[in-house]
Amino acid sequence: MSNLNMYAIVDSTEEGHYWNFKTEDMDYDLNGQCLLPTKEMTEEYIKDKLGVDYYKVIEVNVESISKVGTWVYGTTEDEIFEY
Repeated sequence: MSNLNMYAIVDSTEEGHYWNFKTEDMDYDLNGQCLLPTKEMTEEYIKDKLGVDYYKVIEVNVESISKVGTWVYGTTEDEIFEY
């Protein structure tokens, strides 16, 4: 699998808080429900739904996904993680 770039919304005032699009609330774990396919779509969501300046967009680079659902990723803000 080649790398897959997705985008997430983070709370710039609280490290490790990601916007979950399913629950429409902040989540402590970055998961598939926190990802959108384009930066533009993510920025538009902030503008239209959240309207708060302390949210920002990060790029999530999915390195690999296993058959059992484990995935390895890195973001524009941190090192490679396994989830």
